[in-house]
Amino acid sequence: SPFQSHSFMVTRSIRPSSSFSAPMGRATGTATAPGLLTRPAFWALGLAMGCIALVHSGTLQHLLPILDEAGVAAERAVLVASFIGPMQVAGRLAMIWSERFLSHHGVALAGFAALAIAELALMASGAEPMLLAVFVLFFGGAVGTASILRPLLAREILGEEDFGAKSGALAVMFFSATAAAPYGGALIWARGGYDAMLATGAGVAVLGAALYLLARRGA
Repeated sequence: SPFQSHSFMVTRSIRPSSSFSAPMGRATGTATAPGLLTRPAFWALGLAMGCIALVHSGTLQHLLPILDEAGVAAERAVLVASFIGPMQVAGRLAMIWSERFLSHHGVALAGFAALAIAELALMASGAEPMLLAVFVLFFGGAVGTASILRPLLAREILGEEDFGAKSGALAVMFFSATAAAPYGGALIWARGGYDAMLATGAGVAVLGAALYLLARRGA
């Protein structure tokens, strides 16, 4: 079944190799695979990260057609896309600055909310072009902080023992979602246009926040 296949992929990704010795002071991890795969927190966190990947990859790969459908000129569309990268850096700097006020948990929830707001702003940008600035700010900032938060949250929720193996297992879900998102977005567009795709993206961001909260509760 698809679930068995996915579980096999994750199990293979976290199975330690006999050709490498464990770091000093750490367990070898021989019991990690079965224990990890039966933890609801692992699956909830992995799916939450997958939601981030779905929204990020799907939106980014379809961005220029979305802007074209909204009536944005090609030159302005390229300019909008070019500012997402700098906003990722700005988001990381803002995260560093906010550490004195917010925990990683608070930043994570803000990131999910920012993704949802960005999707809705992009959806409404055809009627109000100034919302493109809101999209760039929130989308770039959320994606930038997510790349830093992923390993931090994994360590907090799943523990630091055999962290590399756990991180690799989570990456299977994240990068699978990254690869599937553009095609999934195209399927939604074919049925309901880009407004439907962006509304779905906002919903996926909210779902990701809910899964993340479940992961913390099950930690």
